[in-house]
Amino acid sequence: MFENKSNTICIIPARKNSARIKNKNLLKISNKSLVEICIKLAKKSKLFKEIILSSDSEKILKIGKKNNITSLMRKKSLSTSTTTTDAVIKDIISKIGYEFKNIVVLQVTSPLRKIKTLNDFIIHCIKKNLQSCLSVSALSDNIFCLY
Repeated sequence: MFENKSNTICIIPARKNSARIKNKNLLKISNKSLVEICIKLAKKSKLFKEIILSSDSEKILKIGKKNNITSLMRKKSLSTSTTTTDAVIKDIISKIGYEFKNIVVLQVTSPLRKIKTLNDFIIHCIKKNLQSCLSVSALSDNIFCLY
């Protein structure tokens, strides 16, 4: 298990509106919103010094507060379809007042990720001393796209 959680923070970016699906991050699977699924996984993993939710939505931030995580209102200028995740991360870093070594960004739109996968990913990044790393999953041949 990953043992150095005092140096690792988790950032969950969750904008109100998507370019194609309104309130996408509030959609539910088994009666839990995508935001809540992501928060619960991060908390259950016990891998992070702090979990930080960034959003321009009061509804989304309310879910973060209900789950006792840091919930930061995002500026309108950082809530557009062209805003980069890097810009959101830089904004969050400017607001927190402590040292950390690692940042893990959990995208809300990956509700099927497992704690073991997350743990293995962090261990891999630390062992390889990676400056940045991105995880992806292979799609099966029977997945099709609707747009």
